[in-house]
Amino acid sequence: MRNDQMSYRGVSILDKNGNYVFHQVNDHWGEQIEVVASIVVDEFEKMNK
Repeated sequence: MRNDQMSYRGVSILDKNGNYVFHQVNDHWGEQIEVVASIVVDEFEKMNK
């Protein structure tokens, strides 16, 4: 994810049409990858309801 001249880590989920369904800027990829994975799974489950 990019904000002007600085890049941020985060999660984005797009639907089949390329529209944003969910996005979150976070920097937890290294130390809290389980938290990030849980967020992604939860959001995919919401999409499929």
